[in-house]
Amino acid sequence: MMSQIIMIKDKKKTGGVWPKLFNKSDIVLNEIECDFIKEREIAIRKIEEDIIDINQIMNELGTMIETQGETINSIEGSIIKAKEETEKGTEELEKAQKIQQSTNNLRLKIAGIVGSLTATSIATAVATIIIIL
Repeated sequence: MMSQIIMIKDKKKTGGVWPKLFNKSDIVLNEIECDFIKEREIAIRKIEEDIIDINQIMNELGTMIETQGETINSIEGSIIKAKEETEKGTEELEKAQKIQQSTNNLRLKIAGIVGSLTATSIATAVATIIIIL
């Protein structure tokens, strides 16, 4: 097996450089590790982009939900108002029905009175009215 000498910097940063003996298999392994690290970095960046996309979608979804909530509240308010107006309308119709019944009863009474008058009593009633005037 062929060995290569690679210079490694001093970890203590004293400025010195130390030689280290590497086998060819070590170098190939390091290249495989580099490829793996590059692929992993690409995958991590893709995940990061996907997370950013998901965050944007969640923000848009939140805005849509808020807008729909406002619309639902508006519809609910309209329904409540319509219910109140319908109840008022029902009350007014009941009042009108009572007034109509009272008016019909009064008409019947007047018709009964007029029907019971004879020609003589009508003439007397008219003459009385004329005298009063």
